[in-house]
Amino acid sequence: DVVRVHQAYIDMKHFPDASVSMRIGRQELKYGREALVGADDWDLDGRSFDAIRLFTNNPLWNVDAFYSLVADTPGVHHKIHFEGLNLKRTSLMKTVNEVYGFYLSIPPNVSLVDNTRATESKLYTIGTRMEGKLNPKWFYHWMLNRQVGRMTMPTTPETRVDIDAYNALLNLDYFVGHTVLRNAGFEVTISTGDKAYTPTKMETFSPLFPSNHDRSGAMDWWGMMNSRILTLYTFLDLSRTLEMLMEFHSFAIKSNGAAWYLGDMSPAWFSGA
Repeated sequence: DVVRVHQAYIDMKHFPDASVSMRIGRQELKYGREALVGADDWDLDGRSFDAIRLFTNNPLWNVDAFYSLVADTPGVHHKIHFEGLNLKRTSLMKTVNEVYGFYLSIPPNVSLVDNTRATESKLYTIGTRMEGKLNPKWFYHWMLNRQVGRMTMPTTPETRVDIDAYNALLNLDYFVGHTVLRNAGFEVTISTGDKAYTPTKMETFSPLFPSNHDRSGAMDWWGMMNSRILTLYTFLDLSRTLEMLMEFHSFAIKSNGAAWYLGDMSPAWFSGA
């Protein structure tokens, strides 16, 4: 409870042949540009997983499969199971195409979303994403995700809520190449969510374990939940340290209190206070 080990793993390369490696132990997992699964390296503890992971090292095709438990933080023992398969293809022109599937099992003492502490959750996420260049000036990135699953009450297993949610993202970036204006672009994110109480269905998209906070900071926690987000940005070379970013967020939260939006993310994310 005093020291938390962030990573401690063993790599077994060339297992069973030269193109396959195995990693066993506490480690970081990063998938979908960390919009879905990331290391959470913006806070003091970070996020890691006690995992067995098999992955290939092919320059064109990569297969990444893992089974894990979310690493406990001091004083917390939640036993969240997380496993999945990620297929990645990188073309000779550096175009990246990924197809993935994740399974998340959450015990009754941990909340999937705000105010659902008393439920047991099983969540399946399948999706695909692609990024690359249309030409030397235009860069693109898109992502599509579908989630299904259920939440049940441990005391009354016949009471269940079906999960059915979607997420889509599109980013276009133009390299201007001007002495002042370097890049300009936009990103649109659409995620389903509950605007009203529905006792047997939850349409809130869960971003799993996001942590890419290079733009929006803590807002990224709910940036892919119940939201319509338009981001306009420019990269300026007025100095080596100045960039400009404009965002418009519209979102709905299925909750009787928006603590994890208004206040500190870490405790409110699980407490639902």
